[in-house]
Amino acid sequence: MKMQLPYLYFTFILCTISFKAPVMRCQNVTCNSTDLRALINFSSCIDSGIDGWDISSSGCCSWNGVTCDNSTTSSKRVVKLELARKGLGGSICKSFEGLDELRILNLSANFLTGYLNPYHFSLQKLEVIDMSNNDFYGQLLHGDDLPSLWYVDLSMNRFSGSIDATYCSMSPLIEVLNLANNYLIGEVSESFVKCSSLQHLFLNGNQISGTFPKSLLQLRDLRTLKLQENLFTGSLNDGIGNLSKLVKLDLSFNRFNGFLPDVFDQLETLEHFSARSNKFSGQLPKSLVLDLSQNHLGGSIPYWIGTFKYLLYLNLSSNSLTGEIPEGLTELPSLIDMNISLERFATKIWSSIPSLDLSYNMLTGHIPPSTGKLRKLHILNLKYNSLSGPIPGSLSRMTSLETLDLSHNKLSGEIPDTLRELSCLSTFNVSYNQLHGEVPETGQLATFLCTSFIGNPGLTCGWDAYSPPAQTPPPPTPVVFPSDKMTIMGWPFVFGVPTGFVITVGFCFVTGWIFPKPEKRKVRVIRIGR
Repeated sequence: MKMQLPYLYFTFILCTISFKAPVMRCQNVTCNSTDLRALINFSSCIDSGIDGWDISSSGCCSWNGVTCDNSTTSSKRVVKLELARKGLGGSICKSFEGLDELRILNLSANFLTGYLNPYHFSLQKLEVIDMSNNDFYGQLLHGDDLPSLWYVDLSMNRFSGSIDATYCSMSPLIEVLNLANNYLIGEVSESFVKCSSLQHLFLNGNQISGTFPKSLLQLRDLRTLKLQENLFTGSLNDGIGNLSKLVKLDLSFNRFNGFLPDVFDQLETLEHFSARSNKFSGQLPKSLVLDLSQNHLGGSIPYWIGTFKYLLYLNLSSNSLTGEIPEGLTELPSLIDMNISLERFATKIWSSIPSLDLSYNMLTGHIPPSTGKLRKLHILNLKYNSLSGPIPGSLSRMTSLETLDLSHNKLSGEIPDTLRELSCLSTFNVSYNQLHGEVPETGQLATFLCTSFIGNPGLTCGWDAYSPPAQTPPPPTPVVFPSDKMTIMGWPFVFGVPTGFVITVGFCFVTGWIFPKPEKRKVRVIRIGR
């Protein structure tokens, strides 16, 4: 039996090798000769080649970033070329024409440069082009006929010139078009009306001018529209209400002016709207608003704003709003009980912290005691207004509150002792009001410095009690009196250095270190001679 064990072991190894052999042959299957030639032409213009590409081999289906189809033929076709973030440099100087089965082309986040010409991408089955975050320049990529194309991302390059909708004419299926962060100028072409399938359009971070493009108002399936950081002017057309499927609309950092059209109630799917840093004026519309900071909006805050069931973030700072804070603002369901909106937010990602920012306005009146109902609110900023009256003790019920800024108002009375219960509070400021009494010495408020309470002449704050937490003191600096200061060039130095030098040289001469005495020299010679 012992003699048979090595034999059985050897037989097992042979069977394993014979089983793996067909698999290895399948992995090294050759790709189509036309595809291989196109890939070799492409790699010839890439600086220092491409890692994982052996151009001497015909098995290009195993190359890094290359995916072939699942056909059973011995010569497979390339369907994906994905080389994102591979550190590729150089240009695209050869045509991809041979890759007529290619569906996905992703060369994003590399160091590629040069022009993109139509003959680079004359591929009938191409569905996705992602050339973002490179250094391509010149006119935007155009193609003759790409009937299957639905996704184009050319953002974060150096493309210049005007914007047209060539993509829409060459592909009726285009859904995503990202041209953000380039050097595009001029107005948006009216030919965008041909983009009937467009759902996501990103034109932010360019130098596009003109009024709001009317052609975009015809895109009924549009869900994301980003036009921020451009040079758009004029008022916002009422026709924006036709974009009933919009989920995100960002017009911030432009030069829009005039009234905001009261059409937001028609945008039932809208989740995010930002128009900050424009020149909008007039009153707030009676429909969904989120970020309208840094404009010229006036009038009062409408009471019905509390009827927005899913509003988590409201920023109306840096405007000219007047009147009192409406009670309706404290009725926002999503800031009272987040569970109300769990179903709606199950498939959405919110980056904004639940906030209410009404700072830098001209609001008057009292802070509504019902504000304490907003238990899910994280940030409440009411600074730089003209609010008066006491600080409601009911604010202690805002158990999620992290930032509370009531500074630079006309608030009076004492600081409610109940605010010490705000255990999550990390930023607190009631400076420059008309408060009096003593600062609570227990709870969360005891952790803040007196700088959070200054500017209230009647408010007592012990500086010692609100100094920073004790730290290990540094070693004491020795006291140096004027007579103890060290002087480098003084009379002791002037006399000491020459005297020491003379004594040292004289000692060397006397002892024979420099010029030995004759008898000692003789002894040395004799010793060497031996």
